[in-house]
Amino acid sequence: MKYAYAGFHRFISHKDRLYFICDATLDAATQAEWAEDVLKRANVQFDNGRWSHEAAGEILDKAEATLLNYLVVTA
Repeated sequence: MKYAYAGFHRFISHKDRLYFICDATLDAATQAEWAEDVLKRANVQFDNGRWSHEAAGEILDKAEATLLNYLVVTA
């Protein structure tokens, strides 16, 4: 997870955007990083029949939606 500073204030930085730091954004940023890493790898099928990219895409969508609620600045 990357952090950025504006004056004395610290923010989470994700995809050139800044977000307030709180439990929701920390969790969402961690989930987004995990999902982006899964999407870079080969698509595999789980025992329950779901594909890894399908699951990661859903998690990434939810994480980015959560982060947008705490958006401060875009670079």
